[in-house]
Amino acid sequence: MRMLCALGLLLSVGQPMAVAASPVPASPKATISFGAQGMVEVVGPSNQGRPESPWTMIQTLMSPRGDAAVVRFCWEVGKYDGCQVHLARPGRPVHRLNSSNVKHLLWTPDGQYLVGAGNNTLRLWNLSGGLRTQVLAGKTENVRALGWVAGGLCVQTREYQHPSQYGQTAHRFTVPALRWIASAQLVKTWEVPAPACL
Repeated sequence: MRMLCALGLLLSVGQPMAVAASPVPASPKATISFGAQGMVEVVGPSNQGRPESPWTMIQTLMSPRGDAAVVRFCWEVGKYDGCQVHLARPGRPVHRLNSSNVKHLLWTPDGQYLVGAGNNTLRLWNLSGGLRTQVLAGKTENVRALGWVAGGLCVQTREYQHPSQYGQTAHRFTVPALRWIASAQLVKTWEVPAPACL
């Protein structure tokens, strides 16, 4: 009996085994309500061929004026990641913003511009999708927060200094020019403080 079982196992090993294919996750999407102006559906990038690192909808951010919104779609595998931002306006096609691999988004208080921050680059888009960029100088590791202060945009960064310490710095920029105004060291620690600005 044992011999027959072993023979059956040996025969089945030589046969190609059917492997169930992982289902392809649906493309992420978000439906945005613009009140009386209607709804806009924003469909993210296709997940075809991405079973291990699917795109997901991470953030929806409505303009202060209520006439536009953005949706951020991202993927992540280990230490690698990527994002795309799509601009939605009622009665217009959805527009994927250029160079939109960002981790932070913030509308200007008047809703005319959208600010995004990647690891060490600021991006500013107008409602037509036009883009302006500003690379943060120095050893900036990444942007931790964006906010508004009197006279401009506040960008809080974290900089690696040595194995036991990170430096937290606040930078101020004009908008829409993205011109640097000032910077100040906030704290030196592993801890990440709440957003603060000059």
